[in-house]
Amino acid sequence: MLEFYGNNKISSCIYIDNRIELQLSEVDDSEIRLLVNLVTEHGHTYNYFEERIYSKAEIKKAEYYDLYTYYPWQDKWKYARDFGTSYNEHGEQTSELIINTKRLKKYNICTILPELIVSEAFYKAALMHHLTGCEFGPVRDYKNREGAVFYQLKINNVLPRMSETVRTFTYGKTTYLKSEIIYAESVRDECKDFNLTLEHFNNFENPRVIVSKKVVEAMKAEKVKVYYDPIFFEE
Repeated sequence: MLEFYGNNKISSCIYIDNRIELQLSEVDDSEIRLLVNLVTEHGHTYNYFEERIYSKAEIKKAEYYDLYTYYPWQDKWKYARDFGTSYNEHGEQTSELIINTKRLKKYNICTILPELIVSEAFYKAALMHHLTGCEFGPVRDYKNREGAVFYQLKINNVLPRMSETVRTFTYGKTTYLKSEIIYAESVRDECKDFNLTLEHFNNFENPRVIVSKKVVEAMKAEKVKVYYDPIFFEE
């Protein structure tokens, strides 16, 4: 049985080859590991996800949230550098962000490894409400096609390690999050409106984006749709 911090419901699933979905319930780590071994032994790829359903009271009570960042790149060009974005030998970005912007039309925030991208509406809401912990850069379509305007979101505040009570599942070099994000109470003083986790989870190479209630309320006020789960602090 999967453990969790709040009084919420959990559903788990594994996606095989991005097309077969297996719903999991009442399973432990050994059973998940057995299933993953079976999938990989037969030459398939997989992604492991867990979803939690929170009450309105839990969501309203939280002060910080784990912001969903979507990944709309379903072709072989999954990195920003594949579209012409330049990086130096240290992995630091040295050019504007160049990507296929046609994939972004329905997202207010998403990621292309290893960068974050937001819509013009998200960008304007962040500036209007003076949100901290971030800055923005330009985004250009790799074919110079005209269309909707997007911005690169650059978050400059990285939080310390999560609490040891956070549960994870590791397979190979990849670690999957199996509980809510939990921090020590002392970390609260280090948070800005936009933050990154030190840890990297799942099959993606980006850290998680942690935002304040002010961000959630700003996006709601400006009618910018975003999705999020509450995070927790413990003594």
